Amino acid sequence: MKELIPLKDGWREKLDELGENKFADIRQSKNLLFVLALYELLMEEVNTKKKSKKDELQLISNIFLTHINQLGNSVFQLITTGNGSSSIILSRAVLESLIDFSYLWLCKDITGQPPLERRAWVDYSAVRKYGIHNKWKDFIAHRQKKGDSAEFEVLEHWDSQQLKERVEKYDENYPNFVRTNNNKKKRSWALDDSLDKRARRVDDTGKIKELLNMDFSLEEQYIVAYKKSSEFVHGTSSIISGYLGESRQLKFGPNGLNTVFPFLMTNNYLIVFATIYNKINRLKVDIVGQLSFWGYENKTTD
Repeated sequence: MKELIPLKDGWREKLDELGENKFADIRQSKNLLFVLALYELLMEEVNTKKKSKKDELQLISNIFLTHINQLGNSVFQLITTGNGSSSIILSRAVLESLIDFSYLWLCKDITGQPPLERRAWVDYSAVRKYGIHNKWKDFIAHRQKKGDSAEFEVLEHWDSQQLKERVEKYDENYPNFVRTNNNKKKRSWALDDSLDKRARRVDDTGKIKELLNMDFSLEEQYIVAYKKSSEFVHGTSSIISGYLGESRQLKFGPNGLNTVFPFLMTNNYLIVFATIYNKINRLKVDIVGQLSFWGYENKTTD
């Protein structure tokens, strides 16, 4: 394992500022800050590592690392400014990325076939763009039929024919990921075309449980945390308690409610991802030791 590295001055300054925070639990805030500092360390380790040809999974892992780190930073900013309810939405996005990335990591074990999903995940961008483009064209046609015009031309620069050709190529390269229902094609980048299915397939390999040396289930997290946080994503009536003040009256503005849930979600998911990332990129960062060295407190109750 790599020797433990002191916390940088910039992170220490942020740590000192948390002492005066009136919205979020100090211990939980510090824990998330340490995890974000860990992500910076992981990226530095990858960037300074002896250059070699990275495989497809390593490249994908760097995309996910950047994305999840930004989500984690946003959760930290929201919670420490009293916007815990809003941060739950981003915590859910972290879990979704963790499930998809774990599936891409273990797709060979899951399917028993070459990891075609990894290339499909990259190429699937054309499918998404083509879907948006078609929706846009339908919108323009509808507006013109009514004698109106669109205010924006945001998608007009997209080459419709080129996108169509890329999607046709996708269907050709990944026939097992294309299904036809009522003459409409439904495409996915994986054989398991829903998040909960992918979570279960990952769990069934036992690889994450083995790596973490603890009982951790992505499907369990999906059922409990993902579904619960979906209430905030979709604005259902069940979220009313998230916007009540101490007097039980609805209020605008920051408050200290609903901070523990996104803290725990984000912390846990970021650490699980970091552990997988560390393994895939063959880094020697002692994740548990490094977090403990900085002051991470591994407990959920006082």
